[in-house]
Amino acid sequence: MSWHKVNLPKNIVARPVDNVSYYAIKDKTKTSHMAAACYASHMGSLSSYTFDCVPCNADVSILPNEDFFLWMKYCTACGFAPSGTIPYTKGKMNCCLIHGAGENRHRIYAGLCCYRWAESLAPMVYEVCRLIEKRPDVNFYRIFHYLTGKYISNMGHNFTCVSNVAGSLYSGHYNQQPRLNHIWGLWPKFFFSPGINLSAETKVTGYTQSVIAGEIQNFNLNLLVKDHEDLMDDKWEELYNLETIDKKKIKAVYDRLK
Repeated sequence: MSWHKVNLPKNIVARPVDNVSYYAIKDKTKTSHMAAACYASHMGSLSSYTFDCVPCNADVSILPNEDFFLWMKYCTACGFAPSGTIPYTKGKMNCCLIHGAGENRHRIYAGLCCYRWAESLAPMVYEVCRLIEKRPDVNFYRIFHYLTGKYISNMGHNFTCVSNVAGSLYSGHYNQQPRLNHIWGLWPKFFFSPGINLSAETKVTGYTQSVIAGEIQNFNLNLLVKDHEDLMDDKWEELYNLETIDKKKIKAVYDRLK
């Protein structure tokens, strides 16, 4: 068995419907403002609020709370959620405070997506946690690229543009699958890591998905694999450990490894 294969317990299942609600907090007042699963249409005001994220339609979270805390820890460390993000439990529910006030709106939106996946797509997050535990030496961005490409089908609530369907709602690449292209796995790292690109800090307009997809299209570099499972071949680890956005250097490493 390949090292990245995970056996899911029978109780770790995806919710049949959205299972999240976000309550916006401004000036210490909690409201139902934009209490919905998706804030794409409200991108312009995300930086004005702190968000209290809670499950809805159920009073019990599927994901074990230790996995929820580990997942949000990694998402925050990788820049997918604001540094002030605070996961917590309330009874048997996994909840999260995402401090958006003063933060870049793309990072806030990504953090809301990460919480949504924890509640609505528990199998993906469960597998991420098992792979982190099994192989802590493997780059999180490679694990993240592989499993978003395995599990995500709803492109309307996904900042990465990677999914298990051909093409992307935002990428415009309907004859290719971003999940088979390393550049779509590397770009969240380039976009959200302050020491590399600072894109999330400088791109203050547009939908997060559209901005990321536009940057990838402008970069114009395909780093394709033949099969989705090939992403987890350890030969690619060097590629995901790169700390540069230099196109020639990235292409040279890819050509050497393929």
